Amino acid sequence: MDISELESFADTLKVKFALPGTASPEDQLKSVVAELVKSAGTAYGLTVETRTETHLSEHKVRPDIAVYVGGLICGYIELKARVSEPTHQNSRATTTRSSGKSSKVCQT
Repeated sequence: MDISELESFADTLKVKFALPGTASPEDQLKSVVAELVKSAGTAYGLTVETRTETHLSEHKVRPDIAVYVGGLICGYIELKARVSEPTHQNSRATTTRSSGKSSKVCQT
């Protein structure tokens, strides 16, 4: 994969996020990230395919992107919205998961 593909990825994201209106940030990333992963696989001579919102009922989760290499599942990608920067130098940013538990995601 060369730098031009990464530049194209960045340009595509800029266009998507510059559109008027509101939408789920994570959802806007899915297709663009999936194409980047496929492109990276091609650069290494691999056949990479992706599927979004794969259901893993045994774990009760739905990863954003499932990655297949040569037709076999290789892994999953879970996208998360960016956490806002803490406003105070010693503050901590936290996120609440669907379980209701709070977890530390960054600390300054």
